[in-house]
Amino acid sequence: TNKEFSGFLLGVEPTGCNGLSYTIEPIDDPDDTILFFMYGINFYIPGDCLSQFINVTLDYVDQFPNNELTFTKKGAQLCGCGKSFSPD
Repeated sequence: TNKEFSGFLLGVEPTGCNGLSYTIEPIDDPDDTILFFMYGINFYIPGDCLSQFINVTLDYVDQFPNNELTFTKKGAQLCGCGKSFSPD
């Protein structure tokens, strides 16, 4: 069965040395999520992790050879590798 691509699901997961890390994955069925539109793409956030996206900047970085979306949470303490953060 081919499902239509709806956008990307943003979330958080326990990981790294500081506790949490942001996640992004394709989503076909965005039930029970909050939608926002940016860069011509639909992004969805589950209501239960919405508080972790307060004061977060999502940015598209275009640097050869990698293009990526980066998350920056104002006031968050990052770990040494910069991949995880402490929740508020």
